[in-house]
Amino acid sequence: MASTLSVDNIQGSASANTIDMSGVTNLHPPAGMVIQVVHGTLSGQVAVTGNNTGGADYIVNIGLTATITPRFANSRIKIDVTTFVGADQTNASGYIQSYMIYKAGSKLTGPTGDGVGGRRPVTGMINMYDASAASATLHAVGFLGGTHFDTNVGTTNATAYSIHMRSYSGGPIIYVNRSQQFQDGDLDYDPTPQSTITLTEIAV
Repeated sequence: MASTLSVDNIQGSASANTIDMSGVTNLHPPAGMVIQVVHGTLSGQVAVTGNNTGGADYIVNIGLTATITPRFANSRIKIDVTTFVGADQTNASGYIQSYMIYKAGSKLTGPTGDGVGGRRPVTGMINMYDASAASATLHAVGFLGGTHFDTNVGTTNATAYSIHMRSYSGGPIIYVNRSQQFQDGDLDYDPTPQSTITLTEIAV
């Protein structure tokens, strides 16, 4: 038979304003409550061409990652992504730059598009296409990011979420936190932004 404990006030034995709950492992918070937040950053610049070795499909791990140890296996993980990408005008007229979220080394398919008509399903994309090869595209930097969910984390083990990117094909270069041209910094042409990934565990 279940029992009920009703109290009006709980206070810490050493301090009335402090109660240590860190050792409580089975207390489940109400649905929608934030359990923890983990943040990852990429401050440096990336300029890399993907390859197809071993079926890699020209998808590149850009080094933007965060690892979370969920408190509950059925939690949702809210994934906020912020990246700044340059356009490869030289190799692909600034065509597609896209990203996908990888969970524990495998692509997370929940937050991708439907891939209708054989199109590539990705989580986010930007298209700065300029067929005229205008020099302006060499200097272009676009915001690429969004808010996504892993609707059931499925584990209480430490789990890494990372951002992988792909350009138009095997030729174009992926630029992150920089433009293709990336002009002289001491002349204020090209600042250096920081790309981020934030993981928020939410109770269900």
